[in-house]
Amino acid sequence: MAKITWLGEPDGPGVTVWNGVEFPAGVPVETSNPYFARKAAGNPFFLVEPDDPHDPPSADGEKLAAVHRGRGSWSIMRGAVEISSSLTKADAEAFNALTGDEKEAFVGGGSA
Repeated sequence: MAKITWLGEPDGPGVTVWNGVEFPAGVPVETSNPYFARKAAGNPFFLVEPDDPHDPPSADGEKLAAVHRGRGSWSIMRGAVEISSSLTKADAEAFNALTGDEKEAFVGGGSA
């Protein structure tokens, strides 16, 4: 089950409501809805994190990939779940050039 955190806004409200779900700023909210987690992962105002960041690929074959999250931010993602953040573009390109086994070893080894 993914946890979605609304990052909030400086001088903004302390809570936001999205799709009928209330998100207090900085407080993780659990969801079992993969569509909702995917949408939040693509939104720069939200952070999506797994219960265990080293979960194996899901049954639908979600793979590890470094993706651009907006505003120059790159993250290693497994589907909609963020595994690691704050990568440079060069680091992201290097990660994406690795084989699947190399990516798993990199993340599993705690290097990400």
